Amino acid sequence: MGLSCNIDSRGRRLRLVIGLVCFLVAAAVFYAAWCKDSLGLLITGVIFALGAGLCIWQARAGYCVVRGMGFKTPI
Repeated sequence: MGLSCNIDSRGRRLRLVIGLVCFLVAAAVFYAAWCKDSLGLLITGVIFALGAGLCIWQARAGYCVVRGMGFKTPI
């Protein structure tokens, strides 16, 4: 079962912007975790980084995971 494109250029652009913003937030949280030596902040940064990676992958592939599961999304 291959992944076929299920989002248009507007959806791809939105996912790319969301991914880049999440990546910047992850970088800021990693810096805060380093400064405060906090495991909780480190875990939060990892979650943001993984989410950023997923969003950027969706933008590049043109495939929305949520739509692939059968849910309707506006964009």
